Amino acid sequence: MKRTTLFKVSYCLTVLAIALPIGLAGSGWVRMTVGGALGLIPFVGPLIMLVLGVGRVVQIWRRPCLLDSPVVTGGVRQVQAIGVALIYAGALAGIANWLSIPVAKMFIKDPGPNGILFYVGGVYLAMLGALGPLGLLVFEVTRLLGFEKAVSPGAPAASEAAHDGPRFSTMGLDSSKLK
Repeated sequence: MKRTTLFKVSYCLTVLAIALPIGLAGSGWVRMTVGGALGLIPFVGPLIMLVLGVGRVVQIWRRPCLLDSPVVTGGVRQVQAIGVALIYAGALAGIANWLSIPVAKMFIKDPGPNGILFYVGGVYLAMLGALGPLGLLVFEVTRLLGFEKAVSPGAPAASEAAHDGPRFSTMGLDSSKLK
């Protein structure tokens, strides 16, 4: 199944929202409330996520067919549609989180005692932001199920005429060496 550009952009925004937790949901008190890591070296985890997230986004933009997959049917297709919807929701939550501080300062003149409105807004944005990783997980698992179904011995062979791009990633290898 060929993915649209809107989906690819939403996928990348969701990945970047996970890798760049800035905004109200990334503030210190909110992060501690929702279980943010405060280890001995607190910058290592976010740095690893940033490298992995930017690496995945670069992969997607270099190879436009990377998110394409065989068509899934039945219940797996419905679960995949839920995963896609969660990715869209995660992208919107990521954008809202990135814009949350300027928008909040524009509309909230008095945040209350000790900034409680900013804190509550950040907690809700962090909860909404959790939809994105769940959507990525669901989408990637259903995509994997589609690939497994496509290569299983009982699966019907796809016609080459209906296919306009590489079916499977060969990770840069010559496909003749894979036989």
